[in-house]
Parts: sequence; C-alpha cells; structure tokens
Amino acid sequence: MALKMTQIENLLVNNKSKSTFFELIIAYSRLKHKIEDTENHSWYFKKGLESKMEEMASLNNHFEKMREVFHESTIDSFTDKINENNLYLAASEGKYKGFNKRVVCSWKISENRYFNELMSLKGKTELLMPIDYYSDNPEEFFKLID
Repeated sequence: MALKMTQIENLLVNNKSKSTFFELIIAYSRLKHKIEDTENHSWYFKKGLESKMEEMASLNNHFEKMREVFHESTIDSFTDKINENNLYLAASEGKYKGFNKRVVCSWKISENRYFNELMSLKGKTELLMPIDYYSDNPEEFFKLID
C-alpha cells in the first residue's frame, strides 16, 4: 500500500514533520501520486509532467545524498561535526556583523539540525532504504517518526 495523501495530511496537521528526511519523502510521495494519477488532472498539469518528473528525480537525488551520509557516518562523527560547528559559532561571535553574521550562523545552525536529524535516525534504524521503499511502505515510514 502506497503512502496516501490522507496519511501525509494527518502527519502535517499533527506537526510531526519538521525534518528534511520526512519532508523529502512526503514531497516525493505527493508528486509520485499525482504523476500516477494523471488522468484526473488538467491539460495544464499534463503539459508540465516532464518538469514534475525532473522534480521527482531531484528529490530522489537529494534523498540519496542524505542516505549516503547516513550510511558512511557514525553517531560519534555527527557529534564531532556538531561540536566543530558550535566551536566555530562561538569563535565567530564578534567576528561578523549584520547580514554576514546571520548567513554564517544560520548555515552552521542548519548543519547542526541536519546532523541531529541523522543522529536521531541512527537511533531508530541501521539502514535507510531508498525513497520509493518508504513511499510504497508507509508502515515503515511511520516507524521512523517520533
């Protein structure tokens, strides 16, 4: 049974998804569902089908990169990277001003969120499957959600 739009809606309404991992799967599943059901869409949607396919490929590519980092790294390496970022943020406290400070800080903070997300996933599973697996097996997808 594929991931249904009502399951995605419930997930979003309940604010359970604040992560890149889950957002990628949801966006991919939503597009996949729309593409598989092209008969019920407008002529305009059908004309943009190629761009939708490219978007799906881009989401899949992004997910695969995330999956690769997940499999190649350990919790300790994620912790080390977070500590490095925190040291960098602390050292740059008086170094940057205004816009530059916001850019540097937001980049490092986003990286920390990403590493924390991967650490959380490492605590739930040892192996991340391809994105189609989670799209086609929602019970496996929901096991990874807190």
